[in-house]
Amino acid sequence: MTTKEELGASKGGRPRSVQSQQAILDATLTLLATEGFEAMSIEAIAARAGVGKKTIYRWWSSKEALVIDAIKNVQQTKNPVIDTGSLRNDLIALFRNTFQTWSNPDARRLLLELIGLMATYPDVFQAYYDQVFASRLQQALQVIERAQAQGEVRQDLDATEIMSLLAGPIWSHLLFNANKTLSPLAQPERLIDAILQGIAGQNTREEGGGVDAPLRNT
Repeated sequence: MTTKEELGASKGGRPRSVQSQQAILDATLTLLATEGFEAMSIEAIAARAGVGKKTIYRWWSSKEALVIDAIKNVQQTKNPVIDTGSLRNDLIALFRNTFQTWSNPDARRLLLELIGLMATYPDVFQAYYDQVFASRLQQALQVIERAQAQGEVRQDLDATEIMSLLAGPIWSHLLFNANKTLSPLAQPERLIDAILQGIAGQNTREEGGGVDAPLRNT
């Protein structure tokens, strides 16, 4: 949740309006998804948010900075890093939140635009990676490393390799599974249990009754 301190004051010392700020961030995401980064303008964002262009420039130095803040806001409010103390529950919550955040058509268009930024605007994507993604990735890797230390997950696999195994089904489902046969709420458990069978530590396999038994660390 964004605090008053995090919202802070504008460059001129004037506090930000939480309502106006959210309207600007929402407008930025909508136009990014529908028009693309290059075509969208600060003027169009201001008009959609119902604020003046000067208001945006008082709080953000550039369109790039505004886009990064808008993406960061989505990640923090709709798809936070989860740490329940149970690897399976953590992963199910992560998958469920990701599906709910990105599975509707508007969100998918935004997701495709963000992927495009990797190639067309590498500086913007690098800033997003440094300011938003890197810390989230580190938190997720710590969850995996803790599970390895507790014997839940194989220690012969690198944590980043495990993260790739986990991330692959999420993005495959979101990007390529246009005709969903399972609801977003049912899909995570099936995917997580299948993946955990392959990365489970030896002790967990024995306790779970072998590789054919679903792992439930609750």
